[in-house]
Amino acid sequence: MDSLFLVPVGAAAAWGLVLVLRKMQPPEGVPPLGPTPATPFPKLHPPTSPDAEAPGNLPRWGLLEFVLGLLIAVTVMVAAVHLIRPAEDSPELLLISSVGQLIAVVLVCVFIAFAHGQNVLSTLMPRVTWPRVLPRTAVLFLLGWPALIFFVAPLWTLLLEAVGQEAEPQHVVQMLAGSEDWRLWAAAVFSAVFVAAFVEEFAFRGLLYVGIRRVVGPAGAALATAFLFALVHVNLFAFLPLFALGWLLAEVYERTRSLAIPILFHAAFNTVTLVLVALVPEWVINGETPQTQPAGLLLGPWAWLW
Repeated sequence: MDSLFLVPVGAAAAWGLVLVLRKMQPPEGVPPLGPTPATPFPKLHPPTSPDAEAPGNLPRWGLLEFVLGLLIAVTVMVAAVHLIRPAEDSPELLLISSVGQLIAVVLVCVFIAFAHGQNVLSTLMPRVTWPRVLPRTAVLFLLGWPALIFFVAPLWTLLLEAVGQEAEPQHVVQMLAGSEDWRLWAAAVFSAVFVAAFVEEFAFRGLLYVGIRRVVGPAGAALATAFLFALVHVNLFAFLPLFALGWLLAEVYERTRSLAIPILFHAAFNTVTLVLVALVPEWVINGETPQTQPAGLLLGPWAWLW
């Protein structure tokens, strides 16, 4: 049974997603992120309005803090692996990665508080009201999930297979799909649903997007961070779906002025992926593609999104 019959469903979801995004706005009383640069190098043309760079619009941090966090995370993880020496494919390895990322976030927040005098979390998630955030996240997820999985992923897979590329699940997906170790699954849930969703949104949308946006504006920043977000996952078949996901989350942050919805969306996406890997592991282990199983496109080449 050919899975391409789902493509129109995904295309319709993508169109609905665009319509929903156009209507999204920040909470009442929260200013937009800031001005859009009139030129590629806005610092050469200072804004004439005294409020154009007001605190509470575009945060003062950016690329430096992103690089600092990356260096801290890598240093902590390398040191922990050297001291603990966990086995390959072990839950301890996943936990070391998660703890290293969380330590990096805490230290970057402390650095920003001292260097810029800003509370990172209140700046990135101003006036969060869960009765408002949760329904909006649910609507976006119900449209975004099929748009990415039924529209972007199968078309990208077909394109790559047409040029001779073979889809391969990532190593960690295969490891989980064939495992009955509850400790490994617990570490994966903690890593993917709680840590990765928060840390990746903090890093890519909260730090990197803000820094790049200051130079090239929102469109360029969304494209650049989406490209880097897809690149760091190191999977060719996942690249375009992850690029689309990164662009979507940047657009949501730009329009809502908050990371609350991107974090919840990311967590929900990873949760669904884990549930599918747990329920239908044979699709991943056998390496079936969208052409051989309709549901294969849910898990096959790009299921590991964290």
